[in-house]
Amino acid sequence: MTVVGVVGDVKDQPNSTGAEPAFWLSEYQASEQDMSIAIRTQSDPRQVADGLRDAVHRLDPELAVADVKLMDQVADASVSTPRFTFVLVGLFAALAVLLAAIGAYGVIAYTVTQRSTEFGLRVALGAQRGDLLRMVLAQSARIVVPGTIVGVLLALSLSRVVQTLIYGVSAADPVIYACVIIMVPAVALLASYIPARRAAQADPMQTLRAE
Repeated sequence: MTVVGVVGDVKDQPNSTGAEPAFWLSEYQASEQDMSIAIRTQSDPRQVADGLRDAVHRLDPELAVADVKLMDQVADASVSTPRFTFVLVGLFAALAVLLAAIGAYGVIAYTVTQRSTEFGLRVALGAQRGDLLRMVLAQSARIVVPGTIVGVLLALSLSRVVQTLIYGVSAADPVIYACVIIMVPAVALLASYIPARRAAQADPMQTLRAE
């Protein structure tokens, strides 16, 4: 074989993480009989495909042009598997956030129920309802913040596992982790607001009468 040129790095697949070593051969030298033709046009692709079929038929009536696709269809097909994987990952991530919110709500709601007498006494002794609200939310934060820190550290340690599945984005992207650090505590505190508001609205007379 005669080397006629060397080209720079080229990603020949849309889902490639980088350029791979490859040889490009002339169709006259290639052993495969199939040939792919790429046409760039600003007109209707269907009309171009019909014109291509006519041109090939004039060259050799026994040749057939098949599997005509738009480049968007080719690109979508090449990234369909990674896209499906990330859709599943996104669904599981959303489910994890939902479970975290439900868990925070359940823990704080149970705590508020167990401490209803204490809250009633605090109100009877002059505590403001805003003080109770802040106290319950602070208790929720003491649960959520350490859990978020542990989760971020575990994600950083496992980031190398998903590094091969993504392109153009670092598995340790600080923007993503910053969004997680903000979003997860916000969701948990929002879920804790309902039991915290219930504690702040506790009627001390009813609480003491129940005791």
